[in-house]
Amino acid sequence: MAKRTSIIVHTLFWLIYILVGTVVDTLGNNQGVFALDCWVLNVTNIYFVSWVLRSMVIFYVAFWYFERFFSIKNLLVHLLVSVSLAVLGVVLRYVLNDFVIAPVINDWNWGKNISLGVYFGRDFIFEIMLVLCGFLMKSIHDFFRNENLKTEKVTMELAYLKSQINPHFLFNTMNNLYGLSLSEPEKTPDVILKISEMMRYMLYESNGERVALRREIEYLNSYIELEKIRFEGKTYVNFTIEGNINQYQIAPLLLISFVENIFKHGEIQNAQKPVEISLQVQGNQLIFRQKNAVAIREKDKMGGVGMQNVKRRLFLLYPNKHTLTVRNENGMYESELILEML
Repeated sequence: MAKRTSIIVHTLFWLIYILVGTVVDTLGNNQGVFALDCWVLNVTNIYFVSWVLRSMVIFYVAFWYFERFFSIKNLLVHLLVSVSLAVLGVVLRYVLNDFVIAPVINDWNWGKNISLGVYFGRDFIFEIMLVLCGFLMKSIHDFFRNENLKTEKVTMELAYLKSQINPHFLFNTMNNLYGLSLSEPEKTPDVILKISEMMRYMLYESNGERVALRREIEYLNSYIELEKIRFEGKTYVNFTIEGNINQYQIAPLLLISFVENIFKHGEIQNAQKPVEISLQVQGNQLIFRQKNAVAIREKDKMGGVGMQNVKRRLFLLYPNKHTLTVRNENGMYESELILEML
């Protein structure tokens, strides 16, 4: 649990605890729950202050014990410790009230010469509940701690998955640039400029959890244009966009693996079977489809590690808010991604 959250939870607990204790005291003394002067008198009473401080001691000893030693295997031990703490709480109240506070102020809270048994009769169940509250607080801490660990794990995994994209892009791009510098050196400066723009997006703009959908589409277009350059002859890749792309955001670099797969494993120079890529925005839904023939040499490789990366990122970033359908039949590869955007 974060420090700030822990302080808030503990503060709320003690405010409620003091409120309940005050109500019980005022009702017990027939003073009336809503009598403000009785409330002020009660919470400033030395016996009441002593009760709160002693309760804090028992509560935090129980909390400390359960935080460090609780185990399902040792329930009997924990039960004995809980009872012992409750007994300690009763004894402490008895000693403080009758042997410390009362002689000093010459005023006995429950009357002089009250036996320890009376204290047990009135306080023991309450002390047990206080110890259980210590266990409950430990459980609350565990819950927040586990949630934080889950969040950190997801963040680290997403960072790792995203980091796999950048080296892959760089490796392919350097190979393409090298080939272009040999075959068509006059195009190299324009390609380098386009690469620098794409790298700026990857390194700086895509560091957040979400980016503007419009910028992600611009990145996809740039990638498609860059890939087309390295293919000799005409390429047949159609990328259509429909709907309002300016209103929504999307996880960065989520769609690039679909397009990479096309140029890595697909047949893009077949006029009879052109590549079809479409992106539609309907309400807050994004529908991204691709369809392409699979190159014969790559027939068994379409998808691969890149798509496993995409599936994992979708699972982490859009739980229960996406559907991904993939078909790889009769030499044709198709995929459809539908997800809810922010």
